[in-house]
Amino acid sequence: MPNIPLDRLDEHPGNANRMGESLLEKLIAHLGESGDYPPLIVRPHPAKKDRYQILDGHHRAKALRRLGHPHARCEVWEVDDQRADLLLATLNRLRGDDDPYRRGELLARLAGSMGVKALASHLPEDVSRIGKLIAATQPPPAPAQPPDLATMPQAVTFFLTAGQRDRLFKKLRPLTRDRSAALVELLALDEPTGA
Repeated sequence: MPNIPLDRLDEHPGNANRMGESLLEKLIAHLGESGDYPPLIVRPHPAKKDRYQILDGHHRAKALRRLGHPHARCEVWEVDDQRADLLLATLNRLRGDDDPYRRGELLARLAGSMGVKALASHLPEDVSRIGKLIAATQPPPAPAQPPDLATMPQAVTFFLTAGQRDRLFKKLRPLTRDRSAALVELLALDEPTGA
């Protein structure tokens, strides 16, 4: 796999993939620390002798340039203009999506060795998002014990005439705003029975 001087690599004018400055800074930090990156995919430049056109890896090339690297690892593909356009349309777009659970497990392992804040400096996710993804991998809390049925309120239905209902509500009104609590108080239902 050849190392090609970065000053001989030209961006393809049809590249539509753009990366924001904050993500580019993270890519630069990663390359500066590790030096590891997938090779750029280039083709011999169709119009300029001894030059190459980048098909995949525009941001890696930009990051390597900012780091002062003189060369980039490249794979050279012999493709015509139509194939180059097709590769530009696919290489930067065809990708899967992360499974959030597996991403969370991966981030948990990394956070365990380097800490969440340091991890966030390398990844597109911020500290908050990393925390949420890690939390999603934790088992759910144990369910609460159900309350004792004997202490739970029970519904009681009874029927009154309109006049009886009005008299009942009139007696309950001064006791409390909660009619159920007022009825319990009026009938002294909280008092222990002699039975």
